[in-house]
Amino acid sequence: MIRRPPRSTLDRSSAASDVYKRQRRALNTDRAYERFGFRATTGFDEGLRRTVEWYRQSKT
Repeated sequence: MIRRPPRSTLDRSSAASDVYKRQRRALNTDRAYERFGFRATTGFDEGLRRTVEWYRQSKT
């Protein structure tokens, strides 16, 4: 006999609205500078581009 899974007791409308209540996160290297004296010299977009390029080259 095939049974249906039980219905979720989660109210989907409230779950969806919780997504919008979450705090957004942003990149910030201030703590790395305070703790280690590290300053990023490469921007996010350029760093991501280089990382993808390195990954593609090392994969082959």
